[in-house]
Amino acid sequence: FQEETSSAKEDKFSSIHKPVAVGSNQLLTVGTTHISKLTDEQLIKEFLSGSYCFHGGVGWWKYEFCYGKYVHQYHEDKEKGKTTVVVGTWNKAEHNHWAQNNEARAYQLRDDGQKAVKTVSHYYGNGDPCDLTGKPRQVTVKLKCKESDSPHAVTVYMLEPQICLYILGVESPVICKILDTADEYGLLSVPS
Repeated sequence: FQEETSSAKEDKFSSIHKPVAVGSNQLLTVGTTHISKLTDEQLIKEFLSGSYCFHGGVGWWKYEFCYGKYVHQYHEDKEKGKTTVVVGTWNKAEHNHWAQNNEARAYQLRDDGQKAVKTVSHYYGNGDPCDLTGKPRQVTVKLKCKESDSPHAVTVYMLEPQICLYILGVESPVICKILDTADEYGLLSVPS
């Protein structure tokens, strides 16, 4: 079986990079990283408290996403050190206002006819000013359930559909366990 060989390979490499076609002619390279050895419960609690952050991106810019805190884009240079751009900062009131006019949670129908949350989207505004527009950068973070043989794999990718308006996609089996806790604003909580 091909599936078995690919999952065996995944265990050997902590990070796998493959190009993913998104939309029309945008090709992005997405890094899938295997995250910590914490138990799922610990990981979920730390992720939702903002103390465990997801990292992704390959090439010049890397991304750091801390739930309920911020989205950063950064580049590390041996000589110059680390350059960080604030893509967006969390503000609950701003997100809730955004959620009233946008789809904060999207559903899919399960086989048994029940609705299940497929993705939640969160708005992070007030990023660093954009060179081209003069306005603050802003990002919509889309959290999506992605099943995987590796329970702690996470895939993070960034799109820029409009200048300095970003979409950060975060896909992981960890997210599958918390999507059903989403409230009307798409905000997540630790499963009871």
